[in-house]
This record gives sequence, C-alpha cells and structure tokens, in this order.
Amino acid sequence: MQAPLLVAEGLEFRYREPVLREFSLTVMEGRIHFLAGSNGAGKSTALALCAGEFRPHAGVVRVLGRDPLVPRARHALMALPETSHRMDWLSAREAVQFHRDVYGLGKTEGVAAGDALARLGLGAVLERRIAGFSKGMARRVELAALLATDRPLWLLDEPEAGLDPEGRFLLAELLTEARARGRAIVIAAHSAGPLLAAADELVVLRKGRTCWRGSVADAACQTGCVMFEAELQGPDAHEALVQRLKGLPFTSPTLSERGLRFLMEPDAC
Repeated sequence: MQAPLLVAEGLEFRYREPVLREFSLTVMEGRIHFLAGSNGAGKSTALALCAGEFRPHAGVVRVLGRDPLVPRARHALMALPETSHRMDWLSAREAVQFHRDVYGLGKTEGVAAGDALARLGLGAVLERRIAGFSKGMARRVELAALLATDRPLWLLDEPEAGLDPEGRFLLAELLTEARARGRAIVIAAHSAGPLLAAADELVVLRKGRTCWRGSVADAACQTGCVMFEAELQGPDAHEALVQRLKGLPFTSPTLSERGLRFLMEPDAC
C-alpha cells in the first residue's frame, strides 16, 4: 500500500490568538490539494507547519514518516512562500542553479537550470541579473527553481502572486505535469482559477478551522456556482458555441470565484 508523503494531524498554532485549530491533511503522491481561505484563515500557517518552519503547539507533522526537520524529510520537499527574498545579485541561471546545489543534485537529477527557465518562458534572459526583472519575472525564476529541484513534495503559498495571465496558465501546466510524474502538491490561495480547476481536493479554512473538504466538482455542485471555460475563435464563434452547448451533459464542472467565496465567507454572499 502506498504511504503518504505528508501527514498533518490535529495541528494547532497561535500567535497571541489561535490562528489554526485541529488542522489535518493527508497528501499522497500524484495529487494536488488546494487550501482556500480569506486573509487570516490560517492557510500560510498550515503550510509553514507542514514545511517545518514552525513547530505546532499541538498535533504532529510527518514527511515520509519523519519530522520535517530531519534531513531526509527536508530533502523530499520544497516550499515556495508567498513573498521570498529575491537574489537580485545573481543571474536567473545562477539563482536556479543555487537551489539545485542546495539539494546536492547531480547533472542527471531534476531538470537543468536553463531548461527549467526556458519552460517558464525565460529562455532569452538566462544570464540577466534578477535585479532588472519585474515581480512577475522574478516569480517565474522561483517557479523554475521549483521545477529544477523537482522534489517529491511541493508546498506553494500563493504561487500566482505577481504572475500575468500567461504565467498563471504556465504554472497550471507545470503543476499538472508534475502531478503526472507523481509529485504531491499543496497550494494555498484565496481565488479560483486554473490552479483550483486542476486540484484533486479542495480544503476550505475559515478562522483557523476546516469548514469544507471535498472535490472541486462537489463544491461546484453544492454551491451551484459552476464555471466552464471555452476558447472562441472567429466572429460567429460565440453564437455557434451557445447552440452546441444546449442540452450537453457536462460532467466536470469547475467551481467559480463566487462559489469559492461562498465556501470561504458565506455571510458575504
């Protein structure tokens, strides 16, 4: 039987007041989990506890059955915080290679720095210093580092921060490809979009507690807030699409932004 890569059981954490209560999550390989919640709901704290950045005041976290601070467990995960320290003095290639070196990866392990940057649309600026990059380009360098190290467990806090629409869809493709390779991915975010549509499980936090858990399709059906995406080409495409959609039995709905907001803050809808 396959063992989980990450197990969090009954996690609790407080600063002055409790910010996370009885949080549990089991993450298997080849799965994407989406943690949703409004600001202050406890998403970032949950990820930080799973990464071993903080110690929980109650509960337990295990990565590959070990404490996340044990070297073998640390080597199995990579965490991407919402805001990180830009290595402006390095080139894009040097920054990605730095992460590969930290994990002690050989030439045949993971993805080469240049290839990872090219996958994120930065193939033409490999040798440019990050100091001259926009926020979105710097974020793509961080995502390239994630791909280049290619750890079994990815913990991502607001990974879309700073990305333009093209960057967001590149990220969704990257994570879908990683899942196909067996990577386990946990995403913390507060808005719907391509990442939510790709998720296997949605966990909604409200005031530090889990208030909803299930598939994205179940969430869409329960709230009645279903969204479909279609790419239209040509001046008559819209009318033609409407005619073809009539009566079709859709089976894979995606939760809309309004539906996610209803789960996070029902009183606001």
